[in-house]
Amino acid sequence: MAEIETCTSCARRFELVEVGGGMTSKEPEEMKCPYCGHVRMRLASGRLRTLPLPDHSGLQAPASD
Repeated sequence: MAEIETCTSCARRFELVEVGGGMTSKEPEEMKCPYCGHVRMRLASGRLRTLPLPDHSGLQAPASD
C-alpha cells in the first residue's frame, strides 16, 4: 500500500511504497526523497521505493457559478 510522506529537508510530498517483505522482521531501510535526495531511515519489512507525486499544477480548477 502506498503512503504519502513529506521530506524533512525540502518539505515536498512524495509517494512511498514498500516492496516485498511480508512476515519478516522490520529492518532499517533508506527512504530517499525523489526531489532533493535527502535520506532518512525507516523501519520496514521490505524495500522502500519513493516516487514523485504527479504534477497537477497545469490543471484548471472547476468553474464556479
